[in-house]
Amino acid sequence: FLLPIAVIAALGAVYGVAYQREHAPARSSGGSFAAYNLLLLGMALVATADNLVLLIVAWELMTLSSWALVVEDHGDAGVRVAGIQYLVAGHLATAALLLMALLLAAANNGFAIAPLAHEAAVPAGVLFVLALIGFGTKAGIVPLHVWLPDAHSSAPSHVSALMSGVMITMGFYGMARFVPLFGAPPLWWAYL
Repeated sequence: FLLPIAVIAALGAVYGVAYQREHAPARSSGGSFAAYNLLLLGMALVATADNLVLLIVAWELMTLSSWALVVEDHGDAGVRVAGIQYLVAGHLATAALLLMALLLAAANNGFAIAPLAHEAAVPAGVLFVLALIGFGTKAGIVPLHVWLPDAHSSAPSHVSALMSGVMITMGFYGMARFVPLFGAPPLWWAYL
């Protein structure tokens, strides 16, 4: 997961410099470049986090920095609406993941990312639904995709490419990393 982050980010950064010169010559690009780098840091930390606290902090960093990039052209009312949609969806996803992390930590007596130790304390199905809401929102799965079309079309093109090419994949990464920790999946997980 780090390789696609690095490759697509590097290509986007090269294009982004020219994009900023052409589309926002009157504004300073420092804030945009800082948010871009924070987004990369957030995604890299999500992919490498070994504990739930770091994962949640990195997830929120990824959400806030990508939001800052989406609303870069905040003078446009459509961009502001897209930004609000994205921010609300992103924080609902983070809330679901925070609750999942707290329940998993309580069941496992610690914040290490580890298999569910005491399913009786927290039903695996609850953790699965929270993971699906949290990671699925970022991945843009239906019906949690409401933020995606407006946010991607409002973001600068190099940011939209990074979000489409890598950031939404972090949602699928989260599902692939966490669902196996919850134990043998019942059939209803597959149907859902």
